[in-house]
Amino acid sequence: MNAIEILKSRYACKHYDSSRDVSDEAFSRILEAGRLTPSAMNVQPWHIYVFDRASKDKIRPAILDFNLERFDGCSKAVLISSRSEVSDAYLSEVTAREEEDGRYAGAPEIKGTVHNARKAYVAKFKGEKLTEWTGKQAYIMLGTLLYAAACEQVDATPVEGFAPAKADELLGLAGRKETAQLVVLFGYRKNDGNADRPKSRLPLDRIVTKL
Repeated sequence: MNAIEILKSRYACKHYDSSRDVSDEAFSRILEAGRLTPSAMNVQPWHIYVFDRASKDKIRPAILDFNLERFDGCSKAVLISSRSEVSDAYLSEVTAREEEDGRYAGAPEIKGTVHNARKAYVAKFKGEKLTEWTGKQAYIMLGTLLYAAACEQVDATPVEGFAPAKADELLGLAGRKETAQLVVLFGYRKNDGNADRPKSRLPLDRIVTKL
């Protein structure tokens, strides 16, 4: 399938078949797609916490009641957190990884320039503004995960219906200088007829203006 066919076939799964599990191989590819998500200045200010059927209870108290049925039925869930602090040490780790991956091969002199530009960019965001910015980066990853799941023929549901502060508490995220942003569920749909409904979006000329 091409990109349009994949996007037409996927939907936010409402009811999961609890008897079916996503294979480790497919889920590893979904997570790898998440790792490859673009971010501003390549800061990658996120972390993914993975829960399977045996560990979902660790985050369940943070899920709001109306999402519990689908949460309980899904095969796997992830919580995406974003950084509430981006330290110099972390940025140095990013730069070192870029060098290891060969991004400065043939032009080692630009390494310092890129690193300093990234530090200056991040320094513009203070306090809540930083968390707001890193949270937006987490939502970029959400799009990647949903598309990757569809490519693997795995159903997924983005979940904003949870209590971030409770999730922070359950996972000790404050001590890691992180905050919960969203939850994503993965599994296989029950045949409830919902997926058979035609996809509906506003027409292209309603949302696109060519200037």
